[in-house]
Amino acid sequence: LDLADLSSVVRASKLLDSRRIHILIANAGLLPRQYATSVQGHELAFATNVLGHFLLIRCLLSNLEEGSRVVVVTGDIYCLTKACTPDYTYQGSLGALLASCRSKLGNLWLVAELQRRYDKLLILGVHPGVVASNLGGARSAPSERGRRRGIAINSVRGAQTSLICATQPNLLPGGYY
Repeated sequence: LDLADLSSVVRASKLLDSRRIHILIANAGLLPRQYATSVQGHELAFATNVLGHFLLIRCLLSNLEEGSRVVVVTGDIYCLTKACTPDYTYQGSLGALLASCRSKLGNLWLVAELQRRYDKLLILGVHPGVVASNLGGARSAPSERGRRRGIAINSVRGAQTSLICATQPNLLPGGYY
């Protein structure tokens, strides 16, 4: 599955044919190093992080039953921008960072709109923290005791909020955790 290629998303969703899905975690988080576009011509971070998630969720709607959960992983860097559009172009590393920020804002809008349209599902947005995924050059913390402020958490700790949202009762529909 290549979330940047919408044809790939459709093909992958068809492989799941009539399988029931109770929990779907949309966890793509591409931070481009330089400007690039998807096969369909969309800016790459937007194509992967927003359009890819949106199309995958839409293609799998018939697999989701009442009460199923959709968890969309986003990030607090959304606050560095005010817009999310597919026609964003940029140069340099700051532009790439802003592309990622824009896509995270788009994911929050995606959560809100999906929850509004599909009220029988539980749609949640999640900020996992700053995770040492090598996505944006974050480095791992040596240990809990040795953590300094600003050092990323490991992927196990980063997954905790997504897992809570995927499994725990009484969460706010459309909530951001």
